[in-house]
Amino acid sequence: MRVSAQCPTSGTISSDCTTTGDLTVSGGSLIVNPGVTMTVTGKLTLKASGSITASSADIVLGSFTDGNGNNTITGGTYTISGDLSTSGGGDLLIDGATINATGAASLTGADITVSNSTINSGSLSSNLNTLTLSNSNFTTTGTGDFELEEATVTSCTFNIGGDLFIDSGTTTVSDSDLDVGVGYADGVSQTALSMNGGGKLYLNNNTTLDVKGHLQNNELYINNSHVVITGDFDNRGSEILEVSNGGSISIGGDFDNGGSGSTTAESGGTIDVDGDYDNTGGGTTTVDGGGMVVGGTYSGTDPTVTGGADENCSGGGGGCCGSACASMPVSLLSFDVDIQLDHIALSWKTASELNNDHFNIHRSTNGVDFEIIDWVAGHGTTNEQKKYELQDYPSQKGIYYYQLEQVDYDGANEFFPIKKVNYKLNQNAGLTIYPMPVASGEDFYINYSGEEQIIAKVYDLTGSLSFELPYNIESGKIRFDASSLLLPRGIYVIQINMGAEVYAQRINVK
Repeated sequence: MRVSAQCPTSGTISSDCTTTGDLTVSGGSLIVNPGVTMTVTGKLTLKASGSITASSADIVLGSFTDGNGNNTITGGTYTISGDLSTSGGGDLLIDGATINATGAASLTGADITVSNSTINSGSLSSNLNTLTLSNSNFTTTGTGDFELEEATVTSCTFNIGGDLFIDSGTTTVSDSDLDVGVGYADGVSQTALSMNGGGKLYLNNNTTLDVKGHLQNNELYINNSHVVITGDFDNRGSEILEVSNGGSISIGGDFDNGGSGSTTAESGGTIDVDGDYDNTGGGTTTVDGGGMVVGGTYSGTDPTVTGGADENCSGGGGGCCGSACASMPVSLLSFDVDIQLDHIALSWKTASELNNDHFNIHRSTNGVDFEIIDWVAGHGTTNEQKKYELQDYPSQKGIYYYQLEQVDYDGANEFFPIKKVNYKLNQNAGLTIYPMPVASGEDFYINYSGEEQIIAKVYDLTGSLSFELPYNIESGKIRFDASSLLLPRGIYVIQINMGAEVYAQRINVK
């Protein structure tokens, strides 16, 4: 029988070790060699300018706390069954680490920098002087929330199950992808992004923000970036929305700009509202070098449109106003690229088209070398809003770049800004559902011998949540109680969350 030694608090760990209870690394350097597993059943505390370097090593903890001092975590995979917390007055640097915390992650203290890292947790909050995030991935499981305050974010991806809170202070995001409210069932009836605390959010440099639910605004500035909201946009009071430099915001519900709300579309920025637009009570709406479309009813003071451009965005029915609406043969309102269970969904909207023959869809794996993967016919000449959709099924996970090209009848063309996504193909060769096909009214199984928490859901092929699957863990397998759901015949997608991993597989119910 292999017995692990007691873990030291400094020096180099060259073989597996276990500490039963708590362990503190204070004011020294602890190095964990590659391939080594360090286990602390209680709490690991890092303080007083302590550092842990654990490249290609595994750190298994009950919980983790960063105390006073300027501390550093470099490399390693941290599996934390409890919470991750930083509460000291010093700085913390996390570089090249993967942290999987079953509980909450709370980042408080002075200055915290996270780079080239991955943090998965039940929820994540920050309350500190400055938070700097770069080249990193952040996920909250289930419907866990994410709270940001005084943050600078560059080249990061966020997969937030619950709400995103932008608290007091300024958060600036560049070249990043944020998916918010992904754990909600319908993605419409709840507020998924809130800035009630007076926070300001700046989106720059082709950042994408996808909100599954409502957005309650304070100050939102969209510069050469793109926002999609499935629910309503609340801009009442003294809130501010500015869209500029080719940026766009697409709102599936209603837009409330009542009170003293201020909304501006400038420098090629576009605002697309599928529902109603409320500009009553002193709200101001300005279209200055940009464009706006309202698909429902516009009420209140008419927008101020500069440059003598078309002012027909207050009449409903998809009218467009502003110079951006007529500046090109095709006025593109939005181009959205969303990651679905087993494919990438591309969709785009136009406010008007002139001699539009077709669109080419280009894809690249490096952002430089593109190839045409498909094309979609245009609508020729029209002043009505049109919507296009396409599904792409890459065979490998990774970073993908998409670009939309519009081609006239005479061959003239124009390209629109590139969109980037991090596609994590949710398939696992070791995850096999049986029997297959599944008979209607009968249970099905997967082989399983782990201890992770399991959450299973059933979706139809539109991606709408149909059911949450009850299950029982049996010897070497999991039995999913599908008989109680009485699924009708058809094709479904089963999504199974195993700890930090998410898998998806189609089933055929006969």
